[in-house]
Amino acid sequence: MLAPGISPTAWIIPPINLTSKYAVSFSTQQLVAVLLIVLLTWINTRGLKLGKWIQNIFTSTKTLSLIALILIGLFFGRNAEAIKANFTDFWTPRGVSRLNRICRSSQQ
Repeated sequence: MLAPGISPTAWIIPPINLTSKYAVSFSTQQLVAVLLIVLLTWINTRGLKLGKWIQNIFTSTKTLSLIALILIGLFFGRNAEAIKANFTDFWTPRGVSRLNRICRSSQQ
């Protein structure tokens, strides 16, 4: 866990059962989410320049993270057997003859 103190089970207000199926509670994770929404709303009310800057930072971070995951998968998750199994005889269907036999026998 990245921040153990910010957890859905670290209660500020522990669960209060209203009915047998419904309870109300407030956790530190929910508090952080509310504070982030308030902060981003306040930033967006300050004007387009600051809001655009924040949006560009978030978009860049997401894009760079995705590129990093792809590169890590390509360079560190490389498995020669899996690559061979996936790209050998690429245009030759596998298991078709068995499937055809099953379909033909069920049509008779």
